[in-house]
Amino acid sequence: MKTNYRGSSPLTRGMIATSSLLALLVSWPGGIAQAQQKTMRVSQAPALLTLNIPAQSLNSAILAFADKAGVQVFYDTARVQGLRSGGARGQFTPEQGLARILTGTGMSYRFTGANSATISAGSPAEANTLEQGGATELKPITVRATSTTSDSFTDMPNPSTVIGSKTPLTQREIPQTISVVTQQKIQQQNVQTLNEALQRAPGVTVLQSDSSRYQYYARGFPIGSIQVDGLPTSTNPNLSQTSSTGAPNLAMYDRVEILDGPAGLYNGFGSPGGVVNLVRKRAPYQFSASTELSVGSSGERKALFDVGGPINPEGTVRGRIVGDVLNGDLVQDGTWKKDRAIFGTIEADLTPQTLLRLGASYSRRTDHDTWVGSPIYSNNTPVGDRSHYFGSDWNKDIYETTDVFASLEHTFDNDWKLQFTGDYSYLKNSILQTDIYTLVDPATDLATIGSGKKDGSESNKSFDVFASGPVELLGRNHQFTIGANYSRMDEHQTTYYGAGGDDFNSQVIDVFDFNYAKPVWLGLPTDTDENRTKTSQFGIYGNTRLSITDPLTVILGGRVTWWRSDFEPDAVYNYDNYDATHDRYDGKFTPYAGVVYKLNETYSAYGSYSSIFQPQTERSSNNAVIDPIEGQQYEVGVKGEYFGGDLVASAALFQINQKNRAVLDPNFPFDAFYVAQGKARTRGIDLRLSGQIADGLTIFGGYTYNNSKYLDADSTDDFGSNFSQIAPTHLFKIWTNYRLPDRLNKWEVGAGLNVTSELYAETRTGRLTQPGYITVDARIAYNVSDKVSIALNGTNIFDRQYFQPASHSVKWGDPAKVMLTLRAKY
Repeated sequence: MKTNYRGSSPLTRGMIATSSLLALLVSWPGGIAQAQQKTMRVSQAPALLTLNIPAQSLNSAILAFADKAGVQVFYDTARVQGLRSGGARGQFTPEQGLARILTGTGMSYRFTGANSATISAGSPAEANTLEQGGATELKPITVRATSTTSDSFTDMPNPSTVIGSKTPLTQREIPQTISVVTQQKIQQQNVQTLNEALQRAPGVTVLQSDSSRYQYYARGFPIGSIQVDGLPTSTNPNLSQTSSTGAPNLAMYDRVEILDGPAGLYNGFGSPGGVVNLVRKRAPYQFSASTELSVGSSGERKALFDVGGPINPEGTVRGRIVGDVLNGDLVQDGTWKKDRAIFGTIEADLTPQTLLRLGASYSRRTDHDTWVGSPIYSNNTPVGDRSHYFGSDWNKDIYETTDVFASLEHTFDNDWKLQFTGDYSYLKNSILQTDIYTLVDPATDLATIGSGKKDGSESNKSFDVFASGPVELLGRNHQFTIGANYSRMDEHQTTYYGAGGDDFNSQVIDVFDFNYAKPVWLGLPTDTDENRTKTSQFGIYGNTRLSITDPLTVILGGRVTWWRSDFEPDAVYNYDNYDATHDRYDGKFTPYAGVVYKLNETYSAYGSYSSIFQPQTERSSNNAVIDPIEGQQYEVGVKGEYFGGDLVASAALFQINQKNRAVLDPNFPFDAFYVAQGKARTRGIDLRLSGQIADGLTIFGGYTYNNSKYLDADSTDDFGSNFSQIAPTHLFKIWTNYRLPDRLNKWEVGAGLNVTSELYAETRTGRLTQPGYITVDARIAYNVSDKVSIALNGTNIFDRQYFQPASHSVKWGDPAKVMLTLRAKY
């Protein structure tokens, strides 16, 4: 889809967009306009439509309506620039739905056929003139685009999200910092997994815990809350034996939404760093199929298929199936991964106002690698180089996830919506590893190696029900949401210990020359530790968006949460001498407040207050769980929306305070007892820019400044990662992609920059430091036709060597890699 911007040169427009990100103080020049028309073409919709289109830019609302209604809509995007639509929720004929979308905008419409309509400014006669070919100021140029999915936001450069609300809102309507990794960005950057997406998302730091699992951080704190289609799911910070933190394959997801800062209103005891929402792919209204084949320099081979469409002639039942296979080498010589995923979903319009959605997925990942990466010398320098493997040839980790889900939503005639969602997942893992767990002597290259064998499983159940809709009060319309959700995780862990008194089969070895035979674990009740943990959470939440005046919206909300956690140690071989525990919090209230003030048609100012309540696992000397971490975030900022929402920018100031962080009890210096008294604080700046700057030129990126510090030197938390490891003072990420003009318009070029300031970890003998570094990515693509494209992606193209520091090891970053990808649509 082409769009022309008139009134300034491309260089000038780029400079203006950048300045908007950094300051948001200068208005966008009014002369820049989109001058080409857009047409959405989808399959024919039923006579009555169920619309759930939120208030947003008029341009985005028209696209969402066309996608849902199956109507070709002809209009001049320059005429709708800066206009807002009140949206449409409820049951309508196509004519009624389009009329509702245009209410109050000064625009009119005319249906020129059963599945086509024209929008113009002024009276309906003006639209009629266009249809008859008479003189008109619009001079339309029709560009056809096909949108096949039932997700109205899939093709938008800045889609509405549910991550800050149960109903879709534009980024400008949410008083916190938001980023969205769209399907377009996923394909442009050739992203395969969630960790790769978040490594490229502004404001996020990804810490690799071991060969297969990752921790995500923003603003110096963990992102421990993961939603799927807006449903909070259980997450497990026990990184030693669970696969919950494994990065899922993105083949089954359309996009990734990220909210920075606390988000406990809908997630329960939310983590302070933020929340990630994964949006599953939806079943399309008309047949669509695509394939993707990739081959890369690091031994990567990828094959993906994606097929969907109507199942019955009326199109009221639709399905989709996605499959993905990915093999490739990892960083160190001889290490590899195998990733498999399959996903299927069915959607059924039970009535014009009721939608049922069912689905299931299965994924399996196998890795041959080491957990800890490369060891370090006692003088705090890495041992060997990036490619050297310090594990055994029998190392292997296997992670499997099976998931089923269902949702039922109904829209009432008064625009209220009721939705129920449920999800069940079963995860299991098998881990077989060696670990060089001491520092290496630089004079002899000697260190101690050990091994471990672990099995684990989790079953997770999550349910959510909510109602949302408008309420008229004091002559104004307001939006209310009320709901409840429940989650439960049942975790089973089995750890096998060595026989004969050597629990970890330890040996002193030369790290560059050793042959560590695979031990035999007997698996007897006397040398196997099995334990179980059951954690549940139930909450009731409410939220209201009060329209105080036309420009002023006040958001007030709160949640009451009940939390339970029961731990049962092994009855025969309790290796760590744990006691059975039964911990709970009852009726904990967490408030939320925000305000959004519309300065004009382009800019909004906002402020928000978010609370933090995070249970901890550390225990006091009387074996009671210590008090939870508590705190709050304050954020103020400005957001700008340009070109009908195709480009958004934001600037924010934030501060996060925490108290009750775990600190070792000074009365028991040689025992692992804790008291809740540690404090920490982060202050910073977030700048973001995302969308289309000019014809064919897109941008996605931002800059984050973190001033993170412990106000108590001994402060820690359950995740055990210091600010120095996960909160670089400066973090800058940007990606741009440009489709060349005129005769070269089949070609695209892209480039990305990732800049991180210094990271370090305190070891037993000092400090291990990774200086600040820069990596560069690039892309070139050729569009053979509208349905076939070939792309060559390069990551870390200048082969910058860098690592993530830890207390006794480092994890090296990926070397320079290239991947060639062929994509085809049918």
